[in-house]
Amino acid sequence: MDVHSRDTCVSMATAQVDKVSDFNWQSQLRYYWEPSWKDGQAVKKGQKTAVARIVNARCLYGYEYLGNSMRLVITPLTDRCYRTMISAIDLLYGGAPEGPAGTGKTETVKDLSKAMAIQCVVFNCSDGLDYKAMAKFFKGLAGCGSWCCFDEFNRINVEVLSVIAQQILTINKGKAAGVEKFQFEGTFMKLNPNANPFITMNPGYAGRAELPDNLKALFRPCAMMVPDYALIGEIRLYSFGFEDARRNAQKLVRTLQLCSEQLSSQKHYDYGMRAVNSILVAAGNLRLKVGDDPAWDESKIVLRSVMDVNLPKFTVEDLPLFRGITSDLFPGVELPTADHGALIPTIDEICWSGAVVAPGREYKLEPLGSFTLKIVQLYEMVLVRHGVMIVGQTLSGKTSAIHTLASAMTKCAERGEPFEKVNIHTMNPKSIKSGQLYGNFDENTQAAEAAGIAESCQADLDKAMPALEGAIAALKSLSKGDIVEIKAMKKPPDAVKLVMEAVCLMMAVKPDKIKDPNGGNKKIDDYWGPAQKNLLGDPRFLQHLMEYDRDNMAPAMVEKVITYTTKEQFQVDVVKKASIAAAGLCRWVSAMMIYDKVAKDVGPKKKALKEAEQSLKSAKEALEEKEATLAEVQKKLQTLQDQLDAANKKKGDLQTQVTDCATKLERAEQLIKGLGGEKVRWNELSEELAGKYENVTGDILLSSGVIAYLGAFQGRTRERNSQLQSLISRPFSTRFG
Repeated sequence: MDVHSRDTCVSMATAQVDKVSDFNWQSQLRYYWEPSWKDGQAVKKGQKTAVARIVNARCLYGYEYLGNSMRLVITPLTDRCYRTMISAIDLLYGGAPEGPAGTGKTETVKDLSKAMAIQCVVFNCSDGLDYKAMAKFFKGLAGCGSWCCFDEFNRINVEVLSVIAQQILTINKGKAAGVEKFQFEGTFMKLNPNANPFITMNPGYAGRAELPDNLKALFRPCAMMVPDYALIGEIRLYSFGFEDARRNAQKLVRTLQLCSEQLSSQKHYDYGMRAVNSILVAAGNLRLKVGDDPAWDESKIVLRSVMDVNLPKFTVEDLPLFRGITSDLFPGVELPTADHGALIPTIDEICWSGAVVAPGREYKLEPLGSFTLKIVQLYEMVLVRHGVMIVGQTLSGKTSAIHTLASAMTKCAERGEPFEKVNIHTMNPKSIKSGQLYGNFDENTQAAEAAGIAESCQADLDKAMPALEGAIAALKSLSKGDIVEIKAMKKPPDAVKLVMEAVCLMMAVKPDKIKDPNGGNKKIDDYWGPAQKNLLGDPRFLQHLMEYDRDNMAPAMVEKVITYTTKEQFQVDVVKKASIAAAGLCRWVSAMMIYDKVAKDVGPKKKALKEAEQSLKSAKEALEEKEATLAEVQKKLQTLQDQLDAANKKKGDLQTQVTDCATKLERAEQLIKGLGGEKVRWNELSEELAGKYENVTGDILLSSGVIAYLGAFQGRTRERNSQLQSLISRPFSTRFG
C-alpha cells in the first residue's frame, strides 16, 4: 500500500496535478468524512461517516473488523477493477471481473471488501447448484448486507442462471425503492441495501455456460488479463525486507518467461501468477529464516526460492535447460547446501527399517540419492503450497515417498526436532461420490428438520395450552350472576379494579378521566365506570371473552397488560379472596399473556415449518419426478437389454451356423480334393466302357461263332485257326484276336 501511494504521488507530481477535478486524482480510491445518504452497516441516513469515492461513484465504509491479514498488491489493473466495481455498486449493479485463471479476479474483489471494511463471502460455484440453493444465499446476503463473490459463476447451468437473474433483479428493485422489507422467494424479510453480489468467470473454458442476456444486464464486466508480475514481485519483495527488490523481481519474472518459451510443454507446468506467488512466499520465508546471515545475499535467496519451487516439477529432459537459464540470469551465484537438519538421516533410517504405506503393507526401501532427493523436494514443496499433486508412472515410488516423508517428520518431531507430526488419511477418489465430497440435498435431513420444527412448536404450545384451557374452563364456570355480583360492587377492592383495568385494555375500552381521589388538580384514568357500563353490563360479555382473537393481539396492548400481571395484587390467589368471579377473569388475562408470549416464539417456527414442509414437498415432487424419469429410463434400458440379449442370442445362433457351414465347406473341400483324382480314372473308365460298348455286338457274335465252330476241335487246331476273326466285318475285342 505504501509503495503504491508513493508511486501514485510521484505520477501525479510528474503530471503536475493541481486540481481536485483532475482525473488522475479523481480516479484514485479516496476517503471522505461526510453525511451518509442512506442507512449503512453502522450508520443511519444523515449521520456523518467515512465514504469511499472513485471518480463520481461512492460507497459507505462498513466498519467491520476483518482481521489483520495481508493486502493485495495494487497495480494499474487493480485500480481499473476498483473503479469498475465501485461504479457498479453505486449504480446498483453487481461486479463481474472475467479473465484467465490466476489474474487476481477473486482476490481483487476480496481486497476491495477489505478497503470498504465489509465482509465478503467467496463461494465456488458448480453445475450442482439450483435456484433454491442460490435463493438461500441471496436471502442471507439481503438480510445481513454482506458481499458475496461467486467464483466460476458460469459453471452453473443456463436454466438456473435465468432464475438467478430474476432473484438478483428482485433485490435490486428493493434497493432502488429504498424499502426496509420486501418479498423474496416466498419470504417477507428485511433488506439491507449494502448487500452486493459479485461474479468471476473464465470465458472459453470447458464446461462453462454463456450468461443469459437478462443476467448480463445486471453486472458491470471488467476484463482482467495480464497482471504486472514484475511490479507485484517488486512490492512483495519490498514487504519482505529486500533492498534490491526491483532487480530481483525482474530476474524472477524473466526466469519464468524463458522457461515457458524454451522448456517442453507439460500439463503440470505453470508459469502464471500462482507460480510467481509461490516463489515470493518461499523467498519471504527464507529471508525470515536466514536473517542477516552473510552467506545469504538477496540474489541467493531469490535463486534458492526459484529452484525449490520449480525444480521438483521439471522432467529430466528439461533440467539442463532450466539450470542454463538460471545460470545466465544469476551469473556467479553459488547456492549453499540446504540444511534440513535430522530429516535426511531419518529418511534413510525409515527406508532401511521399512516404510508403512498401508495397514499390513510395510516396504523396505533402498535410499538411493534420486529417491531421497525427491522426498526432500516434496518436503520443500509442502512448505510453500497448500496442496501438492505428485505425478509419475506406476511403481515410480509416489506413495512410498509420501509415507516415508510423513514417517520421517513424525519421528523427528518425537525426538524433539523442529518438525511437525504428520497424520495421513488415504482416500480412493473412485470410491467417493461428488455429493459426499461437496454435499448435496438429503431428503431425510430435510424431513428430520421439518419434524424437529414441528416438535418444537408443539412443545411450546403444550406449555401454553394447559393455562389457556384452564382459563376457558374458569370462564365457563362463571354465570351471569357472578358478573352481576362484580358489577354491583360500590367500592370494589383494588385487586378487582386491577383485573377489570386489564380486561378493559384487552377489550379496547377507553377509561374516563376523573379527579385524583388522593387530592390535587391532576386527573387520572378510571376504568371501573367504563368496565361496569361497557363490559359487565353487556349480556354477551362472557361470550366475547370466549371468542377473543388471541392470535392477533396488538403488541402495544400486550406490553401494557404484562405490567399488570407482574403485580402482587394480580395473582389469582389474592384476587380470589376478594371475588371468585374476578379470579376467573384474572386467570383468563394471565393465560392470554402466556399464550401471546408462546405465540411470538411459535409464529416464526410455524413459518419456518411451513417453508420447510413446502421445500420438502417440492423436493419430494422433484425426487418423484426424477424417480419416474429413472424408472422410464430403466424401462427403456431393460427393453434395450432384452433386445441386446435377443441380438446376442441371434448372433450366437448365427455364429453356430457359420461354424457348421465352415465345417461343411471344409469337408466338402476335402471331398472335392479327394474326388479330383477319381475324375481322371472315371474318364479313362468311361472311354474304355465306350469302346467296349461299341465292340460288344461283334464280341458276342464272334464269340458265339468261334465257340460254335471250334468247340468240336482240339486245342491245337483252335490255336491254328485264330485267323477266323476276319470272317466278320464288325469290331471286336482284342482278347479274341
